[in-house]
Amino acid sequence: MKRIQYNEYGDNSVLEMADVSIPEPQPNEILIKTSAVSVNPMDWKVRDGLMKEMLDLPFPITPGLDIAGVVESVGDDVTDFKAGDRVISYVASYQGTYAEYAVTEAKWATKLPDEIDFKTGAALPLAGLTALEALDALNLTDGQRLLIQGGAGAVGTFAAQFAKARGIKVYITASPDHDDFLQQVGVDGVFDYHNIHAFDGVEPFDAVLDLVGGDSLDHTYELVKKGGVLVSTAQMPDDDEANNFGITAKFNKTEPNQKALTEIVAAVRDRKVKTFINEQFDFELEAVKKALASSQDGHVSGKIIINIAE
Repeated sequence: MKRIQYNEYGDNSVLEMADVSIPEPQPNEILIKTSAVSVNPMDWKVRDGLMKEMLDLPFPITPGLDIAGVVESVGDDVTDFKAGDRVISYVASYQGTYAEYAVTEAKWATKLPDEIDFKTGAALPLAGLTALEALDALNLTDGQRLLIQGGAGAVGTFAAQFAKARGIKVYITASPDHDDFLQQVGVDGVFDYHNIHAFDGVEPFDAVLDLVGGDSLDHTYELVKKGGVLVSTAQMPDDDEANNFGITAKFNKTEPNQKALTEIVAAVRDRKVKTFINEQFDFELEAVKKALASSQDGHVSGKIIINIAE
């Protein structure tokens, strides 16, 4: 089979298309014939070596954490899936999905109904789980106000829709270029992150979901009302700064969750949640490089999809 891999950290120049053997599923795994994968920032962060202190991964490394496809075979202990099942999964083992076949633990996967195509399915696992788990960590109730920092991307648009479904008022920071797009998402307001006076006179929010980190996070504590909650998926918040403003701040790490992933699939199937796909690329080396470069550019709204097979 063909797969994208690299044998050293670096930019897109380290990527290669390799011919390798099809992996065999372990007793608790399923082997998936890949139809589509989505690109996540973690794909290029790992490639750049930014995560090497946290993730001790052996070379060669294949990018990819999301997968949609058809079960080719199952391990001896797997009872919930069979060959021919349409599935999606968050492959949290970092074994990679930019390949014609990939394995994942059965407990991380869920079935994909016929009503949802593979490219839409590939967009759901990591972004959807990150959004839903972070929203649960905020523990907001009907009528409360939520600000999402960096909300025009895939995680932000999922989080906004999940929050709106719970009766939460949702506001987003984004570039004005995304205003028309965010109207489709259904947010209650958009703040231009380029404007340093954007929040002048604005009442603090019940909670803030930070998807950006860095300077954005540094200026977020003051936007949360006293007693409120700040959750970041980008970096660990500063406890001292949170205490200074009288708020609770925490980091939320995305975990594989079959039940939650099944709920996300059902919401998309029932058209309660929309999936926004921004760009699609073929499974060719130069095209994959362009897909990663587009993600790393940081201005994409919605998801980037790599189509592996029909």
